[in-house]
This record gives sequence, C-alpha cells and structure tokens, in this order.
Amino acid sequence: MKSISKVKKLVCFTSPSFDRIEIKFGEFYEIALSPKNKIYFAGGLLSINKSIESKLAESQIDNKF
Repeated sequence: MKSISKVKKLVCFTSPSFDRIEIKFGEFYEIALSPKNKIYFAGGLLSINKSIESKLAESQIDNKF
C-alpha cells in the first residue's frame, strides 16, 4: 500500500457511500472504502505498515488508535 486519503470523487467505486477513503497500492491501482470508523481503520493499517503515506489528519489517527 502506498497511501490513504479522503475521497470526494463522484466516479463509480465499489462503495456506495460519498464519505470514503481511497487506498492506493501498486503502480496504478486504487480502491475506495467506507469503513464505519475511517480514523480507526487507517490507524490499524498504519500500525501494520508504517511506510503508508496518510493524507488523513495525523493527530486524529494518533488519538483514536
């Protein structure tokens, strides 16, 4: 995984929600998800792999996870 960021695109993704996060991996691949708790989800991913670039608020992730 390369990065996690908030997404507001109206492009068709697998997630029906408009409040999504986007995970980029590989050279050209991305997926949009809408976990119940985005900050906790991102914190879990970052605890597993510290090299993931997070474009979410770092202070929120540190406090929630």
